[in-house]
Amino acid sequence: MRGVFLLFFSSTAIALSGCEPMEVTLDGGAAGDASSGPSGRILVESNATLTLGYGEAAELAVRYFEEGAPRAGEPLRFALDGTAQDAALRALTVTTGEDGRARTRLTAGSVRSVFRVRVSAERAAPAWIDVSVSDAGFGGLAVDARYEGARTDEARRMVTVYAGVACDPAGSYPASAIARQAGIEPGAAPEVTFQTLPAGLAYTVVGEVLGATGTRLASACKDAIEVVANETTAVTLRWEDAALAPSGEYAVELALELDDLGAVTTRGLDAGLAVAPPTAPEMLGALVAELRARGFELEADALALEVATGTAAADLASALDAAGADPAEGLRAFFAALLPLLGTVRVEGPLRLTYEAARIGGAWDARALSVGGAHDPDSPPPLPVALGDARLDPSLRLGWQPDTDTLAVESLSLALPLSTLVGAAMEAALAERTSVPWLALREAAGCEVLARWVADDAALRPVCNAACAEAACLAALDGALEAAAAAVRGEPSGGSLTVRGTVAAQDDDGDLVVDRLEGDLRGQWGGGVASPVGVSATFDGMRAHP
Repeated sequence: MRGVFLLFFSSTAIALSGCEPMEVTLDGGAAGDASSGPSGRILVESNATLTLGYGEAAELAVRYFEEGAPRAGEPLRFALDGTAQDAALRALTVTTGEDGRARTRLTAGSVRSVFRVRVSAERAAPAWIDVSVSDAGFGGLAVDARYEGARTDEARRMVTVYAGVACDPAGSYPASAIARQAGIEPGAAPEVTFQTLPAGLAYTVVGEVLGATGTRLASACKDAIEVVANETTAVTLRWEDAALAPSGEYAVELALELDDLGAVTTRGLDAGLAVAPPTAPEMLGALVAELRARGFELEADALALEVATGTAAADLASALDAAGADPAEGLRAFFAALLPLLGTVRVEGPLRLTYEAARIGGAWDARALSVGGAHDPDSPPPLPVALGDARLDPSLRLGWQPDTDTLAVESLSLALPLSTLVGAAMEAALAERTSVPWLALREAAGCEVLARWVADDAALRPVCNAACAEAACLAALDGALEAAAAAVRGEPSGGSLTVRGTVAAQDDDGDLVVDRLEGDLRGQWGGGVASPVGVSATFDGMRAHP
């Protein structure tokens, strides 16, 4: 980057002699801050591109303006920039006349060279005059700077022609060796032509792809280029992308699509049905217990008496039959609604990546777990799952592939048996009274029927609302649900999720730091009573912190 932008040096020398290359700048004094005071402008009126033979002289004429009008009495400084050899300027500082004009004389040296004359003022950006000196004629370079790399096709490109230097792998070039330079803006034609270069010199063409902040995203270099007099030599640049830096903190979501878990849920359903789901008398007994828990002893005693006589149970059984409700069907509906949720599991948390000495490391703090929320717009929202004493304990083994900008996920594991996940999802579905499995259970098992039965009873209606009736219904189902959960969980030791694959890295803002991570992983999940099931996963990460 220094070879592109830092072009100026200062010296108080006023003449050059000898034939050996000498890297200097002839300058009549330091330029002031061009941003202070009125805005000035320097216009080159003589030829802005000079081709001179040995010892040939040329007049340099410029005109200075401020606020659109010529300005007299302004000192302008002329300087030789680059390897000017033994060229010389007659005057280094010239004061503008009444018409704002200033003139000096440049005399070419006796060595082939290519350099520039800089004209500066205290309150204006510098103006430039390209100069080529040769005894063998002049030619040109037509540079194809077409970039088709991975960084960005909207980046600015800078093409610089150097004289007398070779390609440097470190990209460090002396500013004094710059012969010509041109920028290619996004969307512009990818070719640039440099004319009037001295024949007989060896040239190097360097290309840079620059991000919005000036970061070098890609580079190219071709050296030992000979310019032939009166001809234009074609040069094609071969680009090499700069490596991305995969480091910092990323907000990561791992979305897992699980193969059929029907065997696991069937095991739970069978265990629940084996307990004998509650009948109408058992549901009413749970309602009596709920009333006592809420402090309504008189109403609980009255209902218990009705249950003992059989009238209340007969009324409720009739209502259940009329509605087609059955606790056993409720269990079936619960697991039927739970199974689709278990097909998608999401794990979220911050991922910290480190990249040093070409080695990448990662630590993932997987904090949030949910089921459901598939991409289908008709799917129910994700259901958060609390693991209780269980832990995810994620472990990562990563590799970085700079040539393809990919993160190799050699192994990503969660030390969570699949059976533990299913059991925790059951508990979450029962605790969340708006979850699809709970709603299916309530409707099919008769919980809504029990709530309506309570609402129709003049004695119970004031003391037991819908939530009270639902709590009693769930309590009546507890035995079957607990048996189902125990059957699903089994022995949780030894199971885990393991996936692997590749993740593509993206730099969105042209600073060579990875901003997004996206990829597909595959593996399997097993543990407890569950046989391992196949898993496909999408890995999405967004940079959160440096």
